[in-house]
Amino acid sequence: FNTAEAAYLAGYAAAGTTKTGTVATYGGMAIPTVQIFMEGFAKGVQKYNEDNSASVKVLGWDPSNPEGGSFVGDFSNTTKGQQLTEQFLSQ
Repeated sequence: FNTAEAAYLAGYAAAGTTKTGTVATYGGMAIPTVQIFMEGFAKGVQKYNEDNSASVKVLGWDPSNPEGGSFVGDFSNTTKGQQLTEQFLSQ
């Protein structure tokens, strides 16, 4: 299974359906498999932007600083996940 390919499609689809011009991603932990997903997601959004002359923005991930992405810190902290989601929705 290629995580980046699935994430790429998710990013492209998210960019194509956003009504605000903004999408977001966050991960449980800053580990390679999660970062690969987030990078693929951002690349899917980037491809959508190129194909459609769009400027959809990605929150929660900066390809130039993978360690600076938005992470909960583990895979069970639903409170932190909710806080990140609410933060993204307010932007």
